[in-house]
Amino acid sequence: MTKTLHYFYDPLCGWCYGAAPLIKAAREILSVRPHGGGMMTGARRQTITPQLRAYVNQHDERIAQLSGQHFGAGYVDGLLNANGTVLDFALFLGRPQDFQERLRSLTGSPATSLTAEAFSCDATRCAV
Repeated sequence: MTKTLHYFYDPLCGWCYGAAPLIKAAREILSVRPHGGGMMTGARRQTITPQLRAYVNQHDERIAQLSGQHFGAGYVDGLLNANGTVLDFALFLGRPQDFQERLRSLTGSPATSLTAEAFSCDATRCAV
């Protein structure tokens, strides 16, 4: 019997990004099925403001310190500094190519992304 780890994450969650080495290690010993989205969608979506950026920055620094996962310039200088940008995972659904490209730009390298494999998305989930 093959064991499967169902990994619920959000691509806009820094701690989920920080867990990438753990997910990579898990894939070496069992099947991992990612389920993406939900943290920032619908009523929970947020607009980047200077206050949100300051809040996120302090956590991103801690995530990088504890996990060794450093956030790329596309994320730090692009997305996180884009005042007025709406953070909403649902904006990626239905267009997996946009989802993949955005994550590549946020991490700086597809090799460091949780989604190095191609994901297919629909209105309720993303799965390998």
